[in-house]
Amino acid sequence: SKGKRKISDDIDLSEPQETKKDLKSKKLKQCENFEIILSDDNDLSFENYIGLDNLKKVLKKNYLWPIQYPDIVKKLKIEPIIGFLFFGPPGCGKTFFVRCAAGEFNLPLIIADSSTIMSKFVGESSKNVSALFDCAEKLKPCILFIDETDKILPRTSEGNSNAKSDVKNTMLQRLNDRDKNIMVFFATNEPQDIDEALFRPGRIDVSGVLYINPPVGELIEKLMKTGFKDDENKPLPLDFKIKEILPLLTKGSKNNRFFSTVAIENIAAKIREKCAEELIDKGKKDILITKKMVEDVINSISFDINEEQIKKYEKFAKKRGARI
Repeated sequence: SKGKRKISDDIDLSEPQETKKDLKSKKLKQCENFEIILSDDNDLSFENYIGLDNLKKVLKKNYLWPIQYPDIVKKLKIEPIIGFLFFGPPGCGKTFFVRCAAGEFNLPLIIADSSTIMSKFVGESSKNVSALFDCAEKLKPCILFIDETDKILPRTSEGNSNAKSDVKNTMLQRLNDRDKNIMVFFATNEPQDIDEALFRPGRIDVSGVLYINPPVGELIEKLMKTGFKDDENKPLPLDFKIKEILPLLTKGSKNNRFFSTVAIENIAAKIREKCAEELIDKGKKDILITKKMVEDVINSISFDINEEQIKKYEKFAKKRGARI
């Protein structure tokens, strides 16, 4: 557990002890169906997330300026972005980034998705949405993360039931009415299926729509450097330079085929495992990751992001003027 973080000498963002006791004793009934990560239980920060440096700067400005420079923010009528939509292929770090953001700002994190909100019983889904925002009101300032947004706020169609309309209306109304100390992150792998109403001002601003794309170039290099470290965070011995293997990891990019962040982390794990086999099964005494190990592993794994997905996301990004 990390220590308390203070933004300044007189502003302490750790949760009150009463909040922790209430959560543990189930007194905060509104929160009992959702995953709650209090700041003392979150050791992550932006240092744990490789990439998205511009987004990190945006969030720091959004969150810290009103606290550190309230007079300037008020005088110049600067309105922070408090609603974001992350979209992109699975396995590229949308959820992990939000966990890191909560840790960076020492804020409680509330996590919900379609399984914790949608119900087969009439009226229950809308009640779950209300409970979610009531929970956020109790824990504010906080971050609220809503995954699988396309299933909770689907595009309006003739096939949509009244129950889904009720959920949408409740969600949009609570978004409109929410306190500015509740930062909301939506996430989806299917952005084109989300109802247009979410993108109106005050809900998700155009500058809050972000494409979390597959890792390329320098980001892949950083991921592999991290993957080739031991349990003490020291670099493992290699008989090659990481730049030499980048063409193997990006060879599909000309055809819009990519490895996700999770796939690249999995590749590094399999290479470490191959190194262990050399030590255990073949009796080698020195740890050494070879270029051949890397080639064998990469050639055995298929790209998990295809051209059709990339075109879909790029089309949506262009339509929304999304940050990329």
